[in-house]
Amino acid sequence: MASFLAPTPLDIVAAVAWIGAIVTLLGVRSRIRVITGSPQIRDRSAPLVTVIAAALAMCDAFFFSQGVFAIALCLAGLLYYVPRAIGARPDPSLFRLRVVKAAVVTFSGAAAIVVIVAFNNIAEGRAGEVIAAAENFKARFGRYPETLDELVPLFMSEVPKAKPAGMMRTFDYRVLGEEHTLMYTVVPPFGRKVYTFERKRWSALD
Repeated sequence: MASFLAPTPLDIVAAVAWIGAIVTLLGVRSRIRVITGSPQIRDRSAPLVTVIAAALAMCDAFFFSQGVFAIALCLAGLLYYVPRAIGARPDPSLFRLRVVKAAVVTFSGAAAIVVIVAFNNIAEGRAGEVIAAAENFKARFGRYPETLDELVPLFMSEVPKAKPAGMMRTFDYRVLGEEHTLMYTVVPPFGRKVYTFERKRWSALD
């Protein structure tokens, strides 16, 4: 576990070598089957792969927002579909089919990651707006609001959602004794960022 969280240079080299070996093995195996005319693993059609990849990517980007499906798609595209496409080069039609599938799967995963990162950037920006409004509230009334609804309509037209879409996309504002905090979820369900008004700093909460 420790080597996974803080890998040494040797661990990184070993991981790269391991991945490279898998990619090479898949590519060589696929090429041998194409050249010798051995039975191939049945290739699913490009439209079917596109639908599945797009569905998984959209679920991750717009609902789960965890990046699990997105990373899995990227890994599948790069470590499975790409080697099989390279191995199929002797057969032009099979090569084209596998290249298309590799591109679709990898792009779907990458696009989902981009959306998740963009939504978190939006949440950070909106959190800044809420914090500024709460500070203006304190400057006027000498205290922080008890709820975010107190900021409307004088300091904000409405309390925004942290993210445009996804699970747990609302801000969580809490008053614990003399401490006021604003929290939003980065990676559901446990990866959260918390801003403490009295300390004027962010912290992570898992």
